[in-house]
Parts: sequence; C-alpha cells; structure tokens
Amino acid sequence: MYGLMLDGFLSPIISLSFGAILLLTGCIPGAKGPLLYKFKEVEVQVVDEFSLENEPATFEKVTEYIFKDKCIRCHRKDRAKLGVDLSEYEKVFGYSDYFQPIVTKGDPDQSGVYTEVARGAMPPKEPLTPEEVAFIKRWIEEGALPKMTRRYRKNDWWDLVTVIEQELDRDRSYRTYYNLVDELKWRLVESVSEGGNHKIKVKAKELLESFLANCSDHEEITTLQREEINALFDFILSSPKKPQH
Repeated sequence: MYGLMLDGFLSPIISLSFGAILLLTGCIPGAKGPLLYKFKEVEVQVVDEFSLENEPATFEKVTEYIFKDKCIRCHRKDRAKLGVDLSEYEKVFGYSDYFQPIVTKGDPDQSGVYTEVARGAMPPKEPLTPEEVAFIKRWIEEGALPKMTRRYRKNDWWDLVTVIEQELDRDRSYRTYYNLVDELKWRLVESVSEGGNHKIKVKAKELLESFLANCSDHEEITTLQREEINALFDFILSSPKKPQH
C-alpha cells in the first residue's frame, strides 16, 4: 500500500493485484515491447440530484426549503409585512392586508401565498423557481399539513382495515378519525394501481359517514379542525385515478 501526501493528509492508493488487475508485461521474463497496463473496470453509481418532488409536502419541509431563506425575513412575528406571518404554522391560515386568506387548505387558488409566488410577485427581488412554486401548491393541495403524521406502519391493506376497526372501537374522537383518514391519504399518494385507489376511496367514504354520525355532533370541534379533516377527505375523494405527486 502506497500513499500520497496532499495538503498534509495521507491519501491512500488501493494496492493493485499484479495478476488480474495490473499486468506488467515488461516485467515478465521473455516479454518484449513496451510496458502495458490493464486496469479493472470500476462501476460508478450515479446519485440522483435532490428534488422537491421526492420530498413530503408539509409546512415543516416548505419552511426548511423555501420560507426560511426566502420569505421569513419579511414575514415573521416581529415583522409581518402586509399582515403575513409565515414563521408559525397556525399563523399561515390568517388573512393578510393585501390578498385573500394566506392559506386555504386544499385550494391553492384561494391561497394568497400560492397566487403571489405563482405570478412572480413574491419574493419581490428573487421569484421562486417553478419547482418551488409547485412544491407550495402540492403542500396546499394535500391539506397544508404541518409535518409527516403517519402513525401506522405500511402493512397489508387488510391489516390496515383491521386497525381502523380496532381504533374506532377504542375511540371515536376527532383525533382518531383524523389520524385514520390521514393514513388513507398517504396510502393514496403512494398507490400505483386503480384497484388500490378504489379501495382507499371506499374506505374514506365509510370513515366520512362514520365521522359525521359519531363525532361531529358529539364533540366540540374547532373550525380549524373541521377544515383540516375536510381537506383530507376532499383530497382523497376528488383525486384522479392515478395520484399526482
């Protein structure tokens, strides 16, 4: 094993086999001609570049990749220009002094933060890239969730059906329904078959009927909570045959 000194560090050079990897014909008795080298081919794996399309669309991720560096400087708690505060999840559902509600769950066209970045008005000096605009749109379309909320392992469909029944037998509160329909939403996003989509939508309809019958009239639910779960139901039941990521 040999090494090279580069900037004070030892950079190892992998030793080469004289038989299979490096052939020195000039060193073989009786060999004629120049010194020949035969190197073993090395397979190089190319790593895909980072893409927002592969990231979960949540407030946590939108903040990490977009809001933190490009928006919060002017739209935070102590400096909410035009009444827009994007620094906290609860604040993004308020109204600004300039346009419609900042975020309307499930409806990008009724969300000021999307319409402004989509037309290039915000940020004013450096508009977002098409990929960043699409990421914000997807976040809103998928219910403007705060963060990844999956609570159930990705198991067999019929195992999930059993889990749903067990959860509802144990507790029929708003939070139980929300967690279950949220899991159905993730199943739909990851689904690759029309048959799988159909099963998810059928189960979502059953959950919606159960929610309306057992939860809405028996538990005090805030307007924000009702909007949250309605956005999830709407996303599932109105999605096309093949979910769009």
